Formats: sequence, C-alpha cells, structure tokens
Amino acid sequence: MTSVEIDQGPGITSYKRGIHPAHYMFKIESLSTPEVEKYESGVFEVGGYKWSLAFYPTGNENMNGNDYISLYLVIENTEKLPACWEVNVSFRLFLFDQIRDNYLTIEAANGKISRFHATKTEWGFGKFLSLKSFHDASNGYLVGDTCIIGAEVLVVESNRKQDALLMIKSPPNNIMTWTPTKVSTLHGEEYVSQVFTVEESKWKLSISPKVNELREGKHLSIYLQCVEAVSQYQNIKVYVESKLRIKKFHGISKPLEYNVKHWFSSSESMGFQSFVSRLDPIALTGSDWLTIEAEIMVISKVKSIT
Repeated sequence: MTSVEIDQGPGITSYKRGIHPAHYMFKIESLSTPEVEKYESGVFEVGGYKWSLAFYPTGNENMNGNDYISLYLVIENTEKLPACWEVNVSFRLFLFDQIRDNYLTIEAANGKISRFHATKTEWGFGKFLSLKSFHDASNGYLVGDTCIIGAEVLVVESNRKQDALLMIKSPPNNIMTWTPTKVSTLHGEEYVSQVFTVEESKWKLSISPKVNELREGKHLSIYLQCVEAVSQYQNIKVYVESKLRIKKFHGISKPLEYNVKHWFSSSESMGFQSFVSRLDPIALTGSDWLTIEAEIMVISKVKSIT
C-alpha cells in the first residue's frame, strides 16, 4: 500500500475509523464512464434541514482542487428557509476503504463551526485526497470503478440564553430583625425566625443554644440561611455580604457584630458557632430578651438579557 496523500492544512483533521457514517452514505458506480465533472448525491435530512453531497472526482478547479478529489456538504431547499437564514454546522465527510472496511474521515480541526447562509450553501474540502492515492487500487478507495462517500452532520442550534449577574449594594428592605424571647429557656437544637425576602430570594435567621455539648450550652450560635434562591434560577448561587449582629442581649453593653461573605445555595446557612457566650440561666431574669439583626450590604442578582 502506498502512502495516502492528503493536503491537511492547519484547519483540517484527518483520521481513519471503522464506524459507519451516522447520517448518509452514497455509492458511485462506473465512475470513469462517462467522465463527469461533478456528482450530486441524493438528499438526506439532519437537524430539520435537507442536505446532499457534491463530489468532484478530478477536483474542484475553482477551489484549487487540481490533482485531488473534492468533497462538499451542500444545504438544500434553501428557498423554503426564512429570510436572512443561517445554519451553523459541525460535520465530517468520509471515503470508504473497501479493502480494510474503514473510513478515511476528514473534518475541520478544533471543532470549527461552518456557517451556511444564502451566499455560502456548501462547505467541504477542495483537497480531500490526492488523485494518486484515490486511484491506487491498493488503498481501497476506488475498487471496480466504484467509490463510497458519506457524511455526518451536527446542526448547532442557536437557542442561546444569556444572563447577566448584578451586584446590588444596599438593596431595599435589606435589614432583617428578629427578637426571640426568654433565651434562657430555649433548650432545643435550633430556633428560626420568620422568612424575609430580599431581592426575590428568601432568608431567615436561626439560633442554636446547644450547639456543642462540650460548651454545655453556654454559647449561642447564630446563622443567616438562604431558604430559597430566586425561583427561576434555582441552580445559581446568591452572593451576599452582610453584617450579622446582636443588638440587645442581657449582659451585653454594646452590639456584637460579625461580617459574613458567602455564595449561598438554597437551604444553606452561614454564621458563627460561638457568636456569644450565654450567661448562667440562674442569673437571667424577665429581661432575658435577644434582638438579632442581619443587614445585607451586597447581594447578587441574575437577570435575563435575551
């Protein structure tokens, strides 16, 4: 077998494979009689569009295909397409090796997309394979004056969606205030506030009086929780910069405040396990009140721009 001569430029990839073309095969018999400049295949449909193959057995001179065979994918029935139509396609073209039962496969390199439109209705390869290699019987591409070509077509749909991410500073209603009462009597694992809404996302505050048995329940844990992100963007996290503070608590002379910066997903909490030490419950009286506040300084929001 002689070497196969392919003019593989920087934008072309060639290889051999044993799998048949997925979409179309076309057999040309009696190729040399009569001499035909260009063969046109039957029409096949992929991706809602009609296609055919154009084969030049002695090369497409208009595309510098002299001394090569040329092979192209052609879009058909374009008169039925809407005005200013455009179809973006990734495709492979094939030439069957009838001796070894595999296919010489040529495609654009690096997944390059070909754009079919009114003034460009065919794409392919002017120098698909040298005439010398094509006519060499030992290569198996032309056997008994017969060759077989094929195609695979992937239509790249343009149902593109675009979103924009905004960082909103000091959004409206950005302060959440919660006052649970009788903190010294709280012995459960977690207590939660009502739900607050900030920029369409839902939030709540929570405290855990008994977060760690080693601390014997003498620390308060305070968290900010994203209950639900904006409904149409459930898979997008929400970024928040907030100040989480205790404004009033028995035995505290001034507010305690910590910063929280976090990308929240739905049902995710972020806060501080040991926000403040609790006083001995015996020392607490009827003034055992707690006021917690979360101020959202920055929050992200995604909006559609399509």
